[in-house]
Amino acid sequence: MEHAFTDPDQSVEIKELQQNIQFALSKMPNKVREIYRLSREEYLSVREIAQHLNLSEQTVKNQLTTALSIIRQVLKGIVVFLVFLYFLFYN
Repeated sequence: MEHAFTDPDQSVEIKELQQNIQFALSKMPNKVREIYRLSREEYLSVREIAQHLNLSEQTVKNQLTTALSIIRQVLKGIVVFLVFLYFLFYN
C-alpha cells in the first residue's frame, strides 16, 4: 500500500497508521489477533480461517468483529487526542 503513494507526507501518514494498527493488534487477545492477521494479511476467507483453526465460521466472524472494534477504539482515541492537542496549542 505504501508504494502506491509518491508524496512523502502520505508515506509518513501511512507508516503512522500502520504503527497505530500494530499497537491495536498488540492489545488484542491472541486468537483475535491471529484471526485478524489470517484475514487481512494472508487474505484467507472466513471459511478458510474456520477450517484452518477448526472453528465455526460464526466464531471467526465474531472474532473479526472484535478485532475491528479494537482497531476503531484505538484509532478513535488517537484522533481525540490529536484534536485535543490542536485546540490546546492552536487556540
